[in-house]
Amino acid sequence: MFAFVLSEVGLSFKRSAILVLLVTLPAIFFYPNCIYMATDFIHTRTSEFYSIDAQRNVNYVMEFIPWLKMMVDVVFITLSLLLSYETFVNILEIIRVKGHIFAEFIMLIFFSGISGVAVYLGRFVRFNSWDVVSPSNLRLIYSTLSNLKYNDYLLIGVFAAFHLAIIILLSIFKRQSN
Repeated sequence: MFAFVLSEVGLSFKRSAILVLLVTLPAIFFYPNCIYMATDFIHTRTSEFYSIDAQRNVNYVMEFIPWLKMMVDVVFITLSLLLSYETFVNILEIIRVKGHIFAEFIMLIFFSGISGVAVYLGRFVRFNSWDVVSPSNLRLIYSTLSNLKYNDYLLIGVFAAFHLAIIILLSIFKRQSN
């Protein structure tokens, strides 16, 4: 969501290249957090919502707090995915490639790739966005990425494909609504 706010500010600074750069680079830097939020569903435990007894009957938990927490998660994750699309479009406008289909596609592939890598580093290696500021952490990130296994590439690909699909789907939905 922070990336969206920065990209909106970047759009308003069209006359000053320095100000645009100062807000657009952090927007790009924080952009993968939009997709990362979708992985928060792993915190949902089915035992909070139902149990299965010895006769294999499903018994739903009637406590409202777990259900409320899940609904809040769904709202924020959905908002995050919607804002990832809007942020992506804003960045395309800021760097002046919006409307150039091939350039947009190249940027989509690039952002999908960095989102896939960032989600992998955040979810499995447990880095956060600020960790790349430290030179020692940059070396650790480089070392981690240099020693990826086959399954790691698949995980990165899954997150990149998820990002790609979300942006394409939301783009189609937005075009059809106009």
